[in-house]
Amino acid sequence: MTVPPLMPKATKVPAASIWKEVQQLNPWLAGDEGRDALGEVLPPKWRLVSAEQQQVAGALYVDVLGKATSGEMVVIEAQLGQSNHDHLGKLVTYAAIYQAGAAVWIVGEARPEHQQAINALNQGGLAEFFLIKLDAVRVADSPPAPLLTLIAGPTADLQTAGKVKAALKSQDTRRLEFWEALLPEAAIQVDPKFAAKKARATTRMGIPTDRVAVRYVVGLQQHTTSVELVVLAGRKGKYGDASVVMSEIKTSAAAIQQVVGKQSLDWISSSSRARLRIALAGGGYDDPESWPAVRSRVIASLARLIQATGPVLKSLRSRAVAHPGSEAVAGAEEEEEEDEA
Repeated sequence: MTVPPLMPKATKVPAASIWKEVQQLNPWLAGDEGRDALGEVLPPKWRLVSAEQQQVAGALYVDVLGKATSGEMVVIEAQLGQSNHDHLGKLVTYAAIYQAGAAVWIVGEARPEHQQAINALNQGGLAEFFLIKLDAVRVADSPPAPLLTLIAGPTADLQTAGKVKAALKSQDTRRLEFWEALLPEAAIQVDPKFAAKKARATTRMGIPTDRVAVRYVVGLQQHTTSVELVVLAGRKGKYGDASVVMSEIKTSAAAIQQVVGKQSLDWISSSSRARLRIALAGGGYDDPESWPAVRSRVIASLARLIQATGPVLKSLRSRAVAHPGSEAVAGAEEEEEEDEA
């Protein structure tokens, strides 16, 4: 039996064995052979139907500027050696200048941090970014041939994560803007202690009362707000059962309701945290056009809640008086801030 000869093994060789400098690589990338090679590693919508090399981008020159089957522009930055920060910066700049749908970075060797950077960019929404490794292969004594390998690119998970991050960032911005407007008004119209509060991208913001771990809180939700009287038990219940305190406050429910008026009161109790809450419809952090009216409702409702519960807190037997500067008050305020987060 005759054994057929083994096929020669393909071996990788440096891309520099084909091109000595990137200026020699760019014409290949812009030509039919290079566009076909890129089409094998890029998604179909980014297959290039035309490409030009050395196109002006401000004071710089993009290595290759192409047009994809999708009709969108594709910028290509190439280097024969190891990826570096300079070329990454150029790639992002070109993508922005040309409003490209895709940005392709071709390198001889990809550093791990640049792969991470491409993944991060694919969460940002500027364009779809691809990191491609350029090698050459040779079979026996044949001339070396180019080989492109996709190292990093957009995935559904990355793009979803990017959209979620963008949405959360947008929510944080709106929450911060809401508090920046509300706190000064509340400090003037309700209680000066609001002036000491720093606006943050939080859903809850409150001030202490003259009782340990008892506070007034404004809650901020997507399309609603609330004002609350909150009682905390503290870590390991060190300030006492919160429901016991709220039960004592509730003995004055009729008097409190009379001052509050027609607004509905929600009494919510547990041993660790208890709340007397007024829920307010009509807008939240996602309704900036309604914010002036929302702030007016919050301030008016909070003022009535403080007026209604103030006499009860002055005579409260189940929770100690808060002495400014005491260790107990400092600890309670720290836990209350954690409750805001």
